Parts: sequence; C-alpha cells; structure tokens
Amino acid sequence: MIKQIKHKTFSRDKSIDELHYSTEKWSAELDFSAFELSFLRQLIKSYPYKNTIPNLFENIQLFMKQLDKIEGELPLLIKEIRNHNNQLEGKLECNDVSCDDFYLDEYNQLSENIFDYLQDYKNLKIEIYSFMRGIIPNP
Repeated sequence: MIKQIKHKTFSRDKSIDELHYSTEKWSAELDFSAFELSFLRQLIKSYPYKNTIPNLFENIQLFMKQLDKIEGELPLLIKEIRNHNNQLEGKLECNDVSCDDFYLDEYNQLSENIFDYLQDYKNLKIEIYSFMRGIIPNP
C-alpha cells in the first residue's frame, strides 16, 4: 500500500486558465488509466504464472473484480471533468464572492474525487504488482 496522504486544494487563487489546465491534466491521467487498466486486465488473464501457487485462481478473480470496479468509475469521472470544464466559463460572469465560491467548491469536490480515485487505483496496482512478482517464473 502506498503512503496515504490527505487531499489538499490550493484553488482559491487560481485563474480560469489554471483551473482548465488542471481539468485537462485530470483527463489525460484518467485516459492513461483506462489504457493501463486494459493492459493489467490482459496481463492477469494471460496466466504467465507458476501453476503451483495456492489460491491463484481466487486471487486472479479478486483482482479482476477490483479492476472492474475501478474501470467502472472512470466514465463517470471523465463525464464530471468534461461538465466541470464546460461550466468553468460561467465563473467569468461571476460578480460576487459567493458565485466564485460555488465554482471553486465544485472544483475542489471534483479534485478530491479524482485524488481518491487515483489513490485507490495506485493501491490496487501495488497489490497486483506485489502478487505477480511472487508468481511470475524467474528466467
């Protein structure tokens, strides 16, 4: 498991361009995650393992379920990012602090959701890599 850190946001002083940039970075990271998830699924299914491992099939099934869960969350997060990115233009029309706060609160919540998703995903990858390290035959 990787070190757990708490999400912090520093968005109060960010410009619209900086907020857009952050959402584009999130999109790119989630796009890469989708590609990587597909690879992990293929790797796990390929069975390049020693067959004498206890509970091999059960562990593989567990990883597949966890990959399904993580992969299933991706489309919603990507949709939320797109929607938020489109809504950021409304922040330009804000004339008061409460309006600005609305957009920043939305940004901060989305930022935390993505942070949590990526933490969960990284922890799953560590579990998979650690397990596979012990079952892949040494050359």
